[in-house]
Amino acid sequence: AYSTQNYWTMSPSSFYSTNGNANELYQRSAGYLTYDWVTDLYGARPVINLKSDTLITSGIGTANDPFVVETN
Repeated sequence: AYSTQNYWTMSPSSFYSTNGNANELYQRSAGYLTYDWVTDLYGARPVINLKSDTLITSGIGTANDPFVVETN
């Protein structure tokens, strides 16, 4: 992971209809995914979706070495 903070993903984990509580997956600063209540305060990162035929031709996704994508 290239962050020292925890941040939310776009993926829900669970929803409890009996009390209206929800869990969301988040990435911990250590680099692994877990879940927590959506009321907890974590960071957010932008998300983009690429077509399945899009190729990442270079880069590792950091500010100094961003992904370079090739579209068809």
